[in-house]
Amino acid sequence: MASSLSKADLEARFRRYIDNLNTRRLDEAAAFYHDPVLVSGAEMTRAEWKRACIDQVIDAIPDWHWRIDDIPIDGDRVALRLTDTGTPTREILGLVSSGERMRVNEHAFYRIVDGKISEVYSVLDVHAAQLQLESGKH
Repeated sequence: MASSLSKADLEARFRRYIDNLNTRRLDEAAAFYHDPVLVSGAEMTRAEWKRACIDQVIDAIPDWHWRIDDIPIDGDRVALRLTDTGTPTREILGLVSSGERMRVNEHAFYRIVDGKISEVYSVLDVHAAQLQLESGKH
C-alpha cells in the first residue's frame, strides 16, 4: 500500500523527525509513530519505543546527534542512511565508554501507514564504534 504522502512530503517529515530528536523534542518525535509500532519485529507502545530506543541512547550519550546522509523512498517504505555521532558517558549496546567521541553508521528502514511510522528496523555498526572508542580515532 503506497503512502498517501508524496516523496517530498515524506522526506520533509523525516527531516522534521530527525530534527526533533536532535533538539530533544522527544515527545514531538514520538508523535511520528503509530501506537503500537513494530520495532525490529517486536510490537511496542510508543512510550516503550521512546524508552528503549531513544531515552536509553540519550541517557548514555547525551550529545548523540543523527545526521541524514540519504533518504531513499519507495511508496510506503522509507530508508534513512545516517551518520550518528556522540561521546558515550557510560556503557551502552556493549560499547564501553572511554571518553572518546565516536561516529557510527546507521541504517533505518520504515513502513508508513496513514502518514505515521508503523514499522522500524534499525542497524548500527556497533563493532566499528567500539574500535573507534578503543583507538580514539573516528
